Amino acid sequence: MGSSLLRAGLVAKKACELGLEVRVEKMFEDVQSKLPGPPKFLLCLLPERKNYDLYGPWKKKNLADFGIVTQCMAPTRVNDQYLTNCLLKINTKLGGLNSLLVVEQNPSIPLVSKVPTIILGMDVSHGSPGHSDVPSIAAIIFYYCFPSNRKAHLP
Repeated sequence: MGSSLLRAGLVAKKACELGLEVRVEKMFEDVQSKLPGPPKFLLCLLPERKNYDLYGPWKKKNLADFGIVTQCMAPTRVNDQYLTNCLLKINTKLGGLNSLLVVEQNPSIPLVSKVPTIILGMDVSHGSPGHSDVPSIAAIIFYYCFPSNRKAHLP
């Protein structure tokens, strides 16, 4: 009994995923039909919050399959801070520089300041004790070509 319920659940999940893939494909074709060429960036307004069912398949289709950078926004949460954070993300995704370390203006770290260097930061967050159903989230950030060859305007 339990295995047949599990199989039925997996079949239903797969059907739902296929439905999402077809919907995303149709959305993608619709966007492309309205543009003269392939876009480099798409700003997407989601009808609901960020974990909306289409979010993952849409991001995958654009970035992984076609290399199109996207920024999704949830219109239910718009305020000045939310817009500022979105604009900072968009700037970074398009190759902009949001900040510059003070040490880059006057490089003084031995060795690291003399040759292009990559600096990595990594972290893993786990669910609270007793919540084994919450997935762990791994993140990595990097700063390449330290000190930066690019010049940034600092206020």
